[in-house]
Amino acid sequence: MAARRNTKTRAPAKAAAPSAAAAKQQAEKLLTQAREEAEAVRSQAASEAEQLLKEAAARLEEAEAAVTESEARRDAATRDAERWKGSAEAAQRGVESARRRAERLLVDARDREAAARREVEQAQTVHSRAALEADRLRHEAAVESDTARQAARTVTEEAQELLAQARADADAVRARAEQDRQQAVAYAEEQARAVEAEARENLEQAKQIRSRASGSVSNAAQQAKSLRAERRQVQATARRWAVTVIAVSTVITVFGSGNAHDVLARHHTPEPWGWFLYPALEAGLIVEIQIGGALAALGRRVAFWGAALRVVTALAAVTVCVFGPAERGDVAGAVLHAIGPVVQFWLAEFLAAARKQFKEAAEDLETRAVELLRPPPVETPKPPQSQRAVSPRQRSQRRRETKPKPPPQKRETSETAPPRETGKQKVSPIGDADREREVSRLVALMRERGGADAVSLDSDVVPLLSHLSRATCDRRLKRAREQYRQSA
Repeated sequence: MAARRNTKTRAPAKAAAPSAAAAKQQAEKLLTQAREEAEAVRSQAASEAEQLLKEAAARLEEAEAAVTESEARRDAATRDAERWKGSAEAAQRGVESARRRAERLLVDARDREAAARREVEQAQTVHSRAALEADRLRHEAAVESDTARQAARTVTEEAQELLAQARADADAVRARAEQDRQQAVAYAEEQARAVEAEARENLEQAKQIRSRASGSVSNAAQQAKSLRAERRQVQATARRWAVTVIAVSTVITVFGSGNAHDVLARHHTPEPWGWFLYPALEAGLIVEIQIGGALAALGRRVAFWGAALRVVTALAAVTVCVFGPAERGDVAGAVLHAIGPVVQFWLAEFLAAARKQFKEAAEDLETRAVELLRPPPVETPKPPQSQRAVSPRQRSQRRRETKPKPPPQKRETSETAPPRETGKQKVSPIGDADREREVSRLVALMRERGGADAVSLDSDVVPLLSHLSRATCDRRLKRAREQYRQSA
């Protein structure tokens, strides 16, 4: 019975154990979900709080900016108010000043009115006195009018006689003036034709000179171009011969390297060092040829050491080449082996002398080209000299001056005296053209430099117009500045 009872109690316990474990698992799952939900709610709340903080900070910045702007506006309004206040005070001071000035003017006007009244009273007194005096003078004039009429008749008759004489003199003067005018017109036309002919002659001479100059310049340019082409050809020939000598030296170097290697090998020189001695000697000769060519192109030359290097390399090359046959007593072989180095030495010497001749020929051609391109002196026609001939008007003036003058009846003052005649000659049209051309050159220089004050008298005008005096240059500069300002 007891055993059955124990069995019955164990069975519900075993059944309850799985349900407790499941409930525990379910509780843990619910707890996990609750934690996750709480964590999500917490993170969401934190993000929302952070967003609210950012919005609050932005609104705080906006508020601070608005406060700053309001303060700036307030300061600006304060400054405007102060400025308007100052303007109002200045206006008030101006009104006070105007009022005081008006008061002064009013007092002054009253004083002037009083003075004017006094002057009117004085004028009335003077008028009354003048009326009395006029009555007295009218009576005297009536007495003297008869005498005046008689004198007027006499004066009228004399005036008519003088008028007739003056008309006759005027007709004579008019005829003489017309004759002088015709003579002056003929003289001016003659002078104009002479000046025009001389100007045309000068223009033709200038055209001929310009044509000759342009022809000579083109011929000189062609000749200079051909001379420089010859100079380049000479330099190219010098370079070609230098390359040819280097090629021949290379062939002789290859030939001599075998002889030098055999001699050095017999005297216990290890391989491959026996092949390097002779090429090194010939390299010294080639170096001298190249450096000498470069220095010759620059007009320089190493006289002593260049020749010494060529002699030393030639003796060393001959020694190395003839040492083997000479050691064996073979004279013919020594002579044959010495031909290459000797020829190479003489080629180097010949190249040095030829390079000098090539250089001198190129310099001579370049000098001739430069001389041809140098502009020749241009012959300028002489300006026409002003003729100091006496015009018909001057001859008539001199004839009038030689006539005896009547005694002066009235003293002439500085205002009534006639203008003094001067002996100044008129400027010829050629002089006017030269002056306008010089002024035009100065105006062009001002336009090029961008201003009238950019051209100075001492540094620009005097050297440019060296054939004129300094005073004349100053007048040309003033005229050019006026024209430049008018054109600007």
